[in-house]
Amino acid sequence: MPRPLPDPTPPSRASIREALRHTEHFDPGTSERVFRLSMTDIGEQVFLPPLCERLQRVAPQTQLEVRQVLVAQVEEALRLGQLDFAIGNLPVSGR
Repeated sequence: MPRPLPDPTPPSRASIREALRHTEHFDPGTSERVFRLSMTDIGEQVFLPPLCERLQRVAPQTQLEVRQVLVAQVEEALRLGQLDFAIGNLPVSGR
């Protein structure tokens, strides 16, 4: 006899809510969104300062959360919503 599927776990519900939240209109002047990005140490030195300066001017309430993710894991982290974007010398997916 087939067993019923278990209810989604709270993290799954949270992931769905998070994905839906990002479909809302983005107003940089009022947004409090946390953008999660991955970049290398060099990327942090080169790209992060001007990016932070620009965000402070146009979206002062947003935040950046920088993570160093292994190159082999970046695509999956983006797909799963663990990252919003990645900056660096990354392989291009064949998909």
